[in-house]
Amino acid sequence: EIRVTVLHELGHYFGLDEDRLAELGYG
Repeated sequence: EIRVTVLHELGHYFGLDEDRLAELGYG
């Protein structure tokens, strides 16, 4: 889904790592 990809990219922009993104469900 597009929204998840956007949130994933925003997560990287804000400095979240892969584990944190996965924990939030955006991995």
